[in-house]
Amino acid sequence: MSLPQNQNDFDGKVEEYITNQIIKAIELVLRVKLASMHQLLLRHTMNKTELIAAISERSQTSKAQTTVMLNGLLEILQEAMANGKDVQLVGFGTFSVSERATREGRNPATGETMTIPAKKIVKFKPGKALSDAAAGVK
Repeated sequence: MSLPQNQNDFDGKVEEYITNQIIKAIELVLRVKLASMHQLLLRHTMNKTELIAAISERSQTSKAQTTVMLNGLLEILQEAMANGKDVQLVGFGTFSVSERATREGRNPATGETMTIPAKKIVKFKPGKALSDAAAGVK
């Protein structure tokens, strides 16, 4: 790179340098933004906060109101299932409690045979509309 011969050459070189630095900074910001957007798109789990925001927007209620409603729904589901009741939401699915029998298993650390006690487990059977939506069927 040669030294500038006059002020105009010098100003041009400075302008070119600054322009290149700005372009590099913009490229870096875009790469970071694209990487974070890519990670967001790869994530397959919607968390409770995101669900509340989506419901709030769709129902045109505040996030606080939506949080109270969602927490109430979850409490009712939990209470019903704790009392042995199934909860069926037509088109969405059915939540149920079933008994898992006592069974034999192995301790993975020692290989020793052990008895795994019976316990109640929660099951969810998706409804047709939910299954079709997940499969992309219209």
